[in-house]
Amino acid sequence: MDVLNRALRAQPRSVELRRDLAATHREFVGIASDGNDRLQHAQTALSLVQALRREKPGDPGLLEDLQRSEFDMGRSLVALRRDPEAIDYYRRAISHAGGSPAQNLALDHRSLGAVLIRTGALDAALAEYRAAAALDEERVRAARTDGRAQLDLSYDYTDWGLILLRLHQAAAAVEKYRQAVDLRAAMAAADPRDARAATGLVSAEWRMGLAMTHAGDRASAARAFHRAAAEGERMIAAMSDPKTGTAALADACWNIGLCYRKDWGSCAQAEPWFARARQLFQKLNQATPNIDNALAECRSTAARR
Repeated sequence: MDVLNRALRAQPRSVELRRDLAATHREFVGIASDGNDRLQHAQTALSLVQALRREKPGDPGLLEDLQRSEFDMGRSLVALRRDPEAIDYYRRAISHAGGSPAQNLALDHRSLGAVLIRTGALDAALAEYRAAAALDEERVRAARTDGRAQLDLSYDYTDWGLILLRLHQAAAAVEKYRQAVDLRAAMAAADPRDARAATGLVSAEWRMGLAMTHAGDRASAARAFHRAAAEGERMIAAMSDPKTGTAALADACWNIGLCYRKDWGSCAQAEPWFARARQLFQKLNQATPNIDNALAECRSTAARR
């Protein structure tokens, strides 16, 4: 950064140096630890690119820089929970996507959809995930061995399923989760050490089980829960670093336990899952007050019977 700034003092009108400086600020958006610092880097990058666009409005490279800078503004604002502003910048990024790669545009749609979910605008969020999935499905069709495209598409499907579940369309949600499970299972089978695919499979399985519960199919839900647990245990045994598998399984066990307690009304079925979750979180040196309280409530309920 200092080298670029010194070079710019010598050549203040250099387009390439200013583009490089904007790109460097965008890199800092991804690595800065403080949210306000991230936003400051994003704002500086955007200001540089906007000035360059005024000078060279027809430059396609600068249009792509603008899209990336607006996206970084969006994600910086999301981190600060300034959602309405983030939504505006994500929409600007989409409007300027132009010749951007499909992967980038799909990420724009997916990121906007995630903020819309958080704000409760579920129908609008669903439209964004449909747009992201259409792009990612084409990427998968074009390159069936592209693991990044397959994983991106699986994320589209899981969040699509979440929206459908919140819209009380549980059966439709199950089908979206099933599509995600199929993608991630194929990726995990192709490379058993692919931690992204394996952790994603654990998550998609227990989420599908939750949707199945709401759809009234408890037998299938129980099978999905046990598949999630089995994949998590496999990860712990197979991965060189067991922390990733431990975290994925701990999260699954906690959520499965919650489902048994809240949706099935069964503390007896929830307790073993809570106990396993507590054991796993403790291995990760994480406190477990919520799990401790859940176990205490279940045991209190059992004692009163």
